[in-house]
Parts: sequence; C-alpha cells; structure tokens
Amino acid sequence: MIIINGKKYYLKTKRELFTDEFQEILRKSYRRKERTGNRYVEKIFCACRARLYTAHLNKKNLYVLRTYPKETGRHRPSCIFHKDNADTFIEDSNEIVIASENLLFKTGSIIKNTKSSKTKPVKNGEYKEILGFNHLIFLLIDEAYSLVFNYTNKGTNRLSGNIKNVPTKEFIRFFKKIVHETKIKNGGTIEMALKKNNAFLYIDILTEYEEEENFIRYKTINKDEYIHLPKKIWDKAVRFAKIYNSVISPPYLLLKISKNRKTIRFFIMPVANTDTFIPVESNKERIIANKLVEDYKAIYKPLTTTSIKRVLTKDIAREFYKAVSPDTRPDFFVFKKNNIEVIEVVDENNRDPEYLERLKEKEAEYKKLSTLFFYRRLIL
Repeated sequence: MIIINGKKYYLKTKRELFTDEFQEILRKSYRRKERTGNRYVEKIFCACRARLYTAHLNKKNLYVLRTYPKETGRHRPSCIFHKDNADTFIEDSNEIVIASENLLFKTGSIIKNTKSSKTKPVKNGEYKEILGFNHLIFLLIDEAYSLVFNYTNKGTNRLSGNIKNVPTKEFIRFFKKIVHETKIKNGGTIEMALKKNNAFLYIDILTEYEEEENFIRYKTINKDEYIHLPKKIWDKAVRFAKIYNSVISPPYLLLKISKNRKTIRFFIMPVANTDTFIPVESNKERIIANKLVEDYKAIYKPLTTTSIKRVLTKDIAREFYKAVSPDTRPDFFVFKKNNIEVIEVVDENNRDPEYLERLKEKEAEYKKLSTLFFYRRLIL
C-alpha cells in the first residue's frame, strides 16, 4: 500500500506504478514538487510510514517512487519498497530483474532489527531471501498467467463469449520458461545460475500432503509417490501462501529449487483445480471459482493491476479505468457474450474497518462502469 496526500492505493508490487493511470498520478505529483520548489510538498508514504518522493527517469520518461535516504530503515521486509524485494531493480527497464543469485540459493541470513544496530532474528523467523524469493515467484506467476491467457485466446474478441480458461499444463510450460529467462542484475539469467550451481527447478501441482513431526510428505500430479520435505521449509512456504490463516487445502501450484538432493526453495500457491490455472485465496473462493467456470466458461483472477490491461485488451481496459481507481483489482473477471462480469467475493465475517472502507469505495466505483461491464457481489 502507498498513501499519496491522504489517498490510499492498495498495490502488491512496485511494478504496478508503471501503468498509464499511475504514471499520470506520479507525473502530477512530480510537477507539483517542481513547481513549488518544495521537496516535501507531496506527502507520500508506504504502509511502513517511510516517506517517499517522486523522481523522473528522463531516458525512459517514467515516473517512480523512491525512499528518502534516512527513511530506508523503516521498510519492513515484506514492504514492496524494501531493498531486497524482487522488483526493486525494474525502474529503468520495467523488467523483473533480481539483485543476485543469493535470492535463489543463499540460506541463513537474518533480518536486522531496525530499532537497533544489532542483528537479531525477527520474531516470525522470516528470512529476507525467502521473502524476496516468494515475492519474485508471485511476480512471475502474474506475468506468466496473463501471457498464457492471451496466448490461449489469441485473436478471440473478449466480448465474443468464446474466451477459454488457461490449461494448467500450458501455464506450467509458460511459467517455467519465464522463470528460466528472468535476468540477474550482475549478469546472466536464472537458468544460467541454476546450471552454474548444479541446481534444479521443478514445477508441478501438489495434490495432497500429510504432516509429521519434523517433515511433510506430499504428492503431485506427476509423482504419485510421497515426496518428503523438512517441515521448516514447508512452514516458510505456507506462511507466504497464508494457508495457516485461511486453512486452504490443496491443490497448490508448487515450485521448488533443489541442490545436492536438498530442497532449498519451496513455493506454493492455492489454485481452483488441477485442470485449469486459477489462483484462489480460500477454500470458499475455490468453490466460487469452480462454479463460475462451470456456469460461465472463462474467468480470470487478476493478481495485480499490471495484468488487467493486458488481459482485457487496451480499449476495454480503458473503459474499466474510466470508472475505477488505478489500484482497483476485482476478485474475478467473467467473460460472457457482449459483456464482462466484475466479481467481488465478500467475506461478511470480516469486520476490519479498512477492508470494509475499501469494499465500499470499490462498489461505488463499479456502479459507474459502462455497459461493457456488469458488477456482482458474491458472499463467502
């Protein structure tokens, strides 16, 4: 999340700042700063309350947000502006570029306690490389999901009623290619780093698992025999996937990196089913997603706002953003004949004031949508 002059924007990645809509917001902010000559006239903060400022990259004509030097220690490891997050290095090229191969292989680093100069483990035991790795894979999933959706529906009008869902096998093929081709800042790609370190990348769908005292054993679509995994590695993966909080059962998209027969990185993301790739955030949302597929054929769950314009196509996305804020991201788009249904999956038991305030804002925006769209609220 970022706050610009009191207005909250709910972003999951820095990359979302490169959409046309956010570039216009940042452009106006930068011009106000330049016009007044007051670098502090714009009050911009991240969720950690670290102060940010707008900068202009002349060569690319892009506007970005940067942290004031004395404020960098405020960023929590999970913040999108933390220096170890995977999309810290995209500013000049709008590419996903990782800082070093440490993100893939290094273990044992602990996060500094920002309140003192001493290095201490944080209470939840999260390692900065694990957080950065999970964020990287999330970014790459978002990228692959939108690209393979467009590949699957190449040449098909989004309002034709003939849009198709993404087959899981096709998603994995695209996803693996994108992961391999991801660049490393100091040279090379992830594929080259894997070869150099005699490491292996494996992607599959995890179908079931059992917990033991010190390890997990699980099965996948392609391996029906149980595979064993140390519980401490599993715990880091499920913390990012929020499985402890939401109690989401399999299936999960699974990605792991192994070296010397040991798993050193393990990522999971809940999906609706094993046949079509649709990410979900709870078991109830999984039921809704599968019912939507059964009733309406094609749906898309945007993980970030970056992919929305790509999936809706430029003209339809323009109509969408005429009515809504640049950070608005529905739970699902349902592609029907002559219109696209916008779905919000609402948790009636969630009494968090911020959640309710944002839901109210989004539903007010959806009422302004053109006839290309139709809004529906679905209750968990």
